[in-house]
Amino acid sequence: MPAKCYACCKYMSVQEGVVCPNCKEANHRACVNIPRDAQIHSSWLCPKCKAALPRNNENGTPLRGMSAAYVLDDSMSESFATRQASIELGVAAGTAPLSNTALDVTADYRESQTDLSVELRQFREEMRQTREEFRAFRQEMLDLRALVSSCDARLTKLEARVDEMERRAGSGANDDHGSVVNMLETTVAQLKRDLDDRDQELLLNDVEISGIPEESGENVVHLVTACAVKLGVAVDERDIVSCVRVGGLHAG
Repeated sequence: MPAKCYACCKYMSVQEGVVCPNCKEANHRACVNIPRDAQIHSSWLCPKCKAALPRNNENGTPLRGMSAAYVLDDSMSESFATRQASIELGVAAGTAPLSNTALDVTADYRESQTDLSVELRQFREEMRQTREEFRAFRQEMLDLRALVSSCDARLTKLEARVDEMERRAGSGANDDHGSVVNMLETTVAQLKRDLDDRDQELLLNDVEISGIPEESGENVVHLVTACAVKLGVAVDERDIVSCVRVGGLHAG
């Protein structure tokens, strides 16, 4: 009849479990750390019963529950002894040569160290270049700051001059307004007199020529210059401002 494991609460066969002689509870061999082919000692107790036992007359200190006391069978003892002998022979023979895998690992480690050193040098060079760029950028910022300060000072001076000019213009506007108006009126009157005098002078220079027959398509300016030559007067075409016939058309 299958029994139920006290540790994991799963059912098991008789071959898979062990029974504690104290509490009569069944447990899987794997649950109490007992190999499948190991022989059970008569003094073996399950972890629950071992935890309940006092140790060194200290009732408040329980034992470790997962430790198991059992006796190995002959096959397991022989295997353990053979393994122990091989370990001792290996130690007595000295250090064995490295395998190919160990050599490959060593070569990879050295290669990785070389690559790491190269990368570190490259990183150091990049950091140096970055530091130089930051220094140049800082110098440019200082120059720009000085230029901005100079422009600010010049603008301040310019604003002061504009304020002074506005103040002077505002204070002297009322006093100079009357004098400016009087000066303009005097200038306009003088210009009018000059224009009248010029008109009178132009009237004195007008010359009227009569008795010259009129022809179709004639050049009046040429007629005037020809008459001046006949009269012995030097008259150039550039001296004539305007020249027109007066009155209606006279035939012949």
